[in-house]
Amino acid sequence: MSHMYSINGEVLQEVSETKYLGVMVSDDLKWSKHISLITGKANSTLAFLRCNLKSCPRALKETAYISMVCSVLEYCAPVWDPYLEGDKNNMEKIQRRAARMVCSDYRLTSSVTSMLKELGWESLEERRRELRLALMYKVVFGFCRRITRRHRHRSFDQIRQPNPCSPRVQI
Repeated sequence: MSHMYSINGEVLQEVSETKYLGVMVSDDLKWSKHISLITGKANSTLAFLRCNLKSCPRALKETAYISMVCSVLEYCAPVWDPYLEGDKNNMEKIQRRAARMVCSDYRLTSSVTSMLKELGWESLEERRRELRLALMYKVVFGFCRRITRRHRHRSFDQIRQPNPCSPRVQI
């Protein structure tokens, strides 16, 4: 059963996938396409960092990884958190390569697991779990405002102040 939707008299085209706020959403709500896009972007960024930060201190490499690669891998993660093992493994491989880059240790005999422990990095799966729990906490305890019809018609400045997702401080 198909419905025709229109805006200002123009019929909208049906699509199987679209990018919305930086997240690839498909009509079957599978996230493999989105994960493939972000892992590709994260891998390119990691390769760029590896080439350009070869002789830099470890702390700088770690900061660059966290700010430039992790931010891509974790953006909106509570929405698209992967459930397929292949998608999860592809994401974890990036973090393992990053650990080698930060530690400057590319020997085949080196243990990446021990590098991750030494760096104090949690798995990306654990990070996404924490992000989901933090979002749920904010929703349950009212730190995020519900968007209602009356909120949609306000001007941008009215919506921005106060920030609905910032912790509420009682004085």
